[in-house]
Amino acid sequence: MRPSSRQPRNSEIMNRETELDNACREWRRLAEVEGEAICRRDWTLFFDCQNALRLLQPRLLRCRQAAPHQAGETGTSAPDQQKNFRAAVSKLIELERRNLELLDAVRQRAAQQKQQLEQAQQNLRRIQRSYAPARASAWNSSSDFPTKLLLA
Repeated sequence: MRPSSRQPRNSEIMNRETELDNACREWRRLAEVEGEAICRRDWTLFFDCQNALRLLQPRLLRCRQAAPHQAGETGTSAPDQQKNFRAAVSKLIELERRNLELLDAVRQRAAQQKQQLEQAQQNLRRIQRSYAPARASAWNSSSDFPTKLLLA
């Protein structure tokens, strides 16, 4: 019997369902940690979560591609499996949108802070120019140099 024609065992079907559920659960966990990292401005943790999500994506897609093949084997129809998968993915997308909003808010605050610092820098330069007298050079030209040394 060829591998493609054999019927999957119940344990294999359950493993596929569990794999999809685990992948979605892991994505949800990582997205929640990512959101916490954004709030704490822990950019190392944020990038670690981003990398883990990038690695998890192919696993989730593999599980999704296997789902239509197991319809009927699990007692769940293909439309029901699609509906369940879409519901799970919708929750994940919502978490990612929330994280994007958090990240955008942090970016906007940083841009405002940068603008305030640039304005403060300009103000300090104006103050420095208006109160600091221009420095007179020790001599007027290079020809004065030897004379000033001799007179000193």
